[in-house]
Amino acid sequence: MVSEPGLAVPPFFLLTAVLVIRWWSGLRRARMREARIAAEIPSLMELVLVGARSGLGLGAALDLAATHSRSDAGGDLRAAMGVRRRGIPLSECLSDLRPVWGPHGQLAIGVLLASHHYGEPLVPAMERLVSDLRARSAARAEAEARKLPTRLLLPLVFLVLPAFALLTVVPVLVEALGGS
Repeated sequence: MVSEPGLAVPPFFLLTAVLVIRWWSGLRRARMREARIAAEIPSLMELVLVGARSGLGLGAALDLAATHSRSDAGGDLRAAMGVRRRGIPLSECLSDLRPVWGPHGQLAIGVLLASHHYGEPLVPAMERLVSDLRARSAARAEAEARKLPTRLLLPLVFLVLPAFALLTVVPVLVEALGGS
């Protein structure tokens, strides 16, 4: 008897598929975290601004924002402030946030470091920063809203329109053909 060949997949292809899926999901997780951080930084900087307006210095305002924020960016700031309590200079702690917050946090960290290093008044700098971050956040939201019709096109064409045809056109055709 001749046995039929099975549909066995070589282990190399399975391993490659698993590695590609892991790489893609890791990339997707990183993009999602970057988007969350970008959305959270304006609120976190508003908390720093509240502390600065109430008369706190930069370190105390950052501590206040870190303790009252429950976001990922707030957690990163809490970790940085925890390192600061162990004796690491504030400028080094803020610089360590640069790779963690990515490109969206660069502007915020730059303003905080300028205020710390050069003694720039914190409140006006933070007010400008918060308004700029809010404008950037609104621009990102508008860009995402512009992409929405394109993303909805595929479900519309392949799900909604066929369902519409099945519920409206087909019964009329069946009745017309059956009534003759």
